[in-house]
This record gives sequence, C-alpha cells and structure tokens, in this order.
Amino acid sequence: MLYYNPRLKTKARSQRANPTDAELRLWYRLRRKQILALSQAEYDKRRSEYLEQWGLRVYALTIGKSCRK
Repeated sequence: MLYYNPRLKTKARSQRANPTDAELRLWYRLRRKQILALSQAEYDKRRSEYLEQWGLRVYALTIGKSCRK
C-alpha cells in the first residue's frame, strides 16, 4: 500500500484550480472528443516496430471466425 502524505492535498487542489495552458487545451479537446485514438492496426504496427528495435521478433496469429467461441 502506498503511503499517503496529507500535505500534498493542498498542493494538488492548487494545481487543479490553476491548470497550465497545455492542460486547459488538453481538457478542452478531451471534453469535445477531439483526441483521435490510433486504429488497432496502427497501434500494432508501432508496437511491433518498437519491439523489433530491441531485437525481438513479432509473430501475428490470426484466428478465423470458425475458431472463435
């Protein structure tokens, strides 16, 4: 379990009350659903490239509809 420091509560409240410009822009876009998520294919491609940089091989298994329950 993590130790709770009650002195941090005041600082956290202050930071929430006075967000940075970047935080304001981020929350603005999140509220309006303007942040686009990567497609699954793009995510898989980036992950594979990252792993391959470390010398790991990536194999993809395809499960057909007849194999799914």
